[in-house]
Amino acid sequence: MKVITIGKKLVAVEQVAFVEPFDPSANPEFKPEKNYKGRIVMLNRDIVLTEQTPQEFASEHELHLFTEDSVAVNRAIVFRIETFEPTENFKPAKPYKTRLKWRDLTGG
Repeated sequence: MKVITIGKKLVAVEQVAFVEPFDPSANPEFKPEKNYKGRIVMLNRDIVLTEQTPQEFASEHELHLFTEDSVAVNRAIVFRIETFEPTENFKPAKPYKTRLKWRDLTGG
């Protein structure tokens, strides 16, 4: 198991689902003290911010990078991609077209 340090957190690379660009304007109430460039989503859906871009993180930790989306995924995880349509209960501000799904190590 490869463990890396991100800020004060120890993160097992095997627990990383994907990394995407971090957009501070998406949460205007959040005022980060650092210049975060990436948003790491863990298998359990916890979030860890990193000062590395998704491209840098993917290169260093051997994730697969989708260059046109600047998203890096863990090669060991089976993902499903579905089309996305907003629902009555979930209408995000961004115009998402797809949804990425995966299972954690316990199958959930």
